[in-house]
Amino acid sequence: RHNKFSCMVNRGTCFTPRRNQNKSTSCCILRVARSRRHHCRHHCRHHHCRLSHCSSFLTHSRSRRLHFVFLSSRASSSSSLAAPFMRPFMCSSSSRDDLVEPTDVLCLSEIDGLTDMLNKHVQDCNVTGMTIQQALNDPGALPLLAKAEVVVADPPTFATVADRCESLKWFQSTFAGVDALFKAERRDYTATRLSGVFGPAMSEYVMMHVLALERGYATNANRQRRKEWGTRSRVAQASYRTLDRCTLGVIGLGDIGSRVAKVASSFGMRVVGCRNTVSAVPEGVEIVWPLEEVGSLLKESDYVVNLLPSTPQTRGLLGGGTLSAAKRGAVLINVGRGDVVDEASIIEALDAGHISHAVLDVFVSEPLPPDSPLWSHPGVTVTPHHSAESFPDDVVRVFAENLKLYRTGEALKHVLSWERGY
Repeated sequence: RHNKFSCMVNRGTCFTPRRNQNKSTSCCILRVARSRRHHCRHHCRHHHCRLSHCSSFLTHSRSRRLHFVFLSSRASSSSSLAAPFMRPFMCSSSSRDDLVEPTDVLCLSEIDGLTDMLNKHVQDCNVTGMTIQQALNDPGALPLLAKAEVVVADPPTFATVADRCESLKWFQSTFAGVDALFKAERRDYTATRLSGVFGPAMSEYVMMHVLALERGYATNANRQRRKEWGTRSRVAQASYRTLDRCTLGVIGLGDIGSRVAKVASSFGMRVVGCRNTVSAVPEGVEIVWPLEEVGSLLKESDYVVNLLPSTPQTRGLLGGGTLSAAKRGAVLINVGRGDVVDEASIIEALDAGHISHAVLDVFVSEPLPPDSPLWSHPGVTVTPHHSAESFPDDVVRVFAENLKLYRTGEALKHVLSWERGY
């Protein structure tokens, strides 16, 4: 009676099952060894096993021989036991030419270490890294750009060289926002967004500012600098609300917005939302209105979080006098795109008392110009578009998943719609 185990096989890698704890039964070990020689290299780390026989099987890859060694403490059954495990990996020499070559990938990104991580952790691809300066100024970069079929890049960087990528088939964004791609004329390729990774960071950013504003963090920090204890009167103790007394309105209930809504709900907040389609209501959301009825959300919300992308439909959505419909004392948190609400509309809403504060991480012009009145307005918190960073391991994970689909000709995930703009 032999132990059942599952074993993964990868090129040049050894995987062994857990050591058999019952010495009365036999121990099975499968080892994969990369070798150019005709003999097997194997050893057993399980010193308590008495291994009397082994059966070795030889199969081929394109360039190397992989020796599959099955070790058993039963001399009579090693070959029969090995056969079921080896059969899926056996291939004839006639099938070697059918194996697919690695995919060449061009990486144009300012994310530190991304090219190295792609080469290290993504199988079946060869990644060449290039800076934007090289892409624009190095004559040797032109042939690489021209033949690149797969590109992983920051959208603003890629947009400047998109027309030079004549053979491009698939572009993988390293950012959530891809509005920069629309500045280039190219539309004849598939673009995929970096999706499913920013929800946790965005949720932390939103909740950090909600709590900081409710609990008067800035006021307490100023008191500490002045070495002022403050007051403990009953009025002062009532100067903040617990979150179960607040309503959070989320404009844009996609992947990120749904996560923000879920986290805010877990804090006890009432959550309402707006989205293009109201057929599905995400977890933790009480009411969903269409974007055309954003005024209903503004009337209900103590905190308004914009997570909309930049599209013809969303640009200026919160501009003009739209914010005048906001609940008295409401706070605007913009982590979507800066052109959903313009700078003048924000200042006008603050000065008129329609909103009490604005937390802004995105702007029409970035970096925010030094002469912008937003810097010095007492009702504005400015952060440098860092609510959710692109981490290289997140890019690698999303790209690796899509690369498998690309190599097998299947539909990619998170595909950009050129018509909708996101």
